[in-house]
Amino acid sequence: MKNIEEFEKFIESHWISNPNDESDTAKKQLSNIVDMSNELDIMIEDGDELDAWIQSKLAVAHSYIQAIYNYTKAEKKKDIENKLEDEFTDITGGEDE
Repeated sequence: MKNIEEFEKFIESHWISNPNDESDTAKKQLSNIVDMSNELDIMIEDGDELDAWIQSKLAVAHSYIQAIYNYTKAEKKKDIENKLEDEFTDITGGEDE
């Protein structure tokens, strides 16, 4: 039993704190953004007056997330189109009809 506990501690301390690629880090950051956004949505009540610096930070954060979203969505679309084109070429043997 002790070996299992040591193994779990190793996994938690090593793998979780040292992600093996950028996507792990990005997904954790996005998860944190979602959690904090949900909490802020609850904390900010209709009609609340927000300081100018808060409005500015929210606008910048929105702009950054939107830019990442638009870029990633376009790249994924290109990937899908390329895969479909490759599959079509494989099926038709490169003949356009």
